[in-house]
Amino acid sequence: MNDKQDGKWETVNSGMMVAPGESIPATHLVAAAYGFIWLMVLAFVLTVWRRSAAIEQQIADLHARIQRSGGSKG
Repeated sequence: MNDKQDGKWETVNSGMMVAPGESIPATHLVAAAYGFIWLMVLAFVLTVWRRSAAIEQQIADLHARIQRSGGSKG
């Protein structure tokens, strides 16, 4: 059932308001956008975490090499 309200919006079967001619309610698009953004934030955090772990491992390896070679002289 489509009822025009003020000539600008229509009510679709789910009760959501959509502009005439639109097939996807705005709430679905906003939810998809927020989901995409959170996925990108999660991917960024995981990437930084992995790189940080790799750098910490390299620092530990360098520290061990310094200790084996007699440490700093001075």
